[in-house]
Amino acid sequence: MEAIYLRDLRHAIRVANMSKRLADFLLSEEEKNELYIACLFHDVGKSFLSQDILNKSGNLTVEERKHVETHPILSFKEVINIGYPEKVAEDILYHHENFDGSGYPYGRTGLSIPLGARMIRITDTFDALTSDRPYRNAMKAETAFKVMEKQKELYDLDLYELFCLLYTKKNF
Repeated sequence: MEAIYLRDLRHAIRVANMSKRLADFLLSEEEKNELYIACLFHDVGKSFLSQDILNKSGNLTVEERKHVETHPILSFKEVINIGYPEKVAEDILYHHENFDGSGYPYGRTGLSIPLGARMIRITDTFDALTSDRPYRNAMKAETAFKVMEKQKELYDLDLYELFCLLYTKKNF
């Protein structure tokens, strides 16, 4: 079990570092610090979920997927409970919302999704694709960008293009 927690911690740190780099062009120092904290805790709610489901090597059932999709709400509640600002918690709550409204937990669209959550959506996806998962091996960055490009309607296009530009210029 320890390796799983270490994997999750490393993921959170990578997401935080990529998001902060993206935020360097868009946010104040205080906002960047809040975003960094949100990234570190964005998946803390997964600790309350069935680890068997989270680490399943095959496809999830509809019920299992619904179970996993509760993690942003659980993460939001936990971060509020430990005393972080609501702004931090909201970036966590909405980090799986898609720009086109197809995300979860509430199906928010476009600019109704907080800016920090829109950044986390991109960096979280990229890191997930380029990291080993129980159900698949890590992709190379080039392959991950091809996957993301095919579904770019999920992301804030301006942020996505900035992320791609920064990554290709080796600014991460």
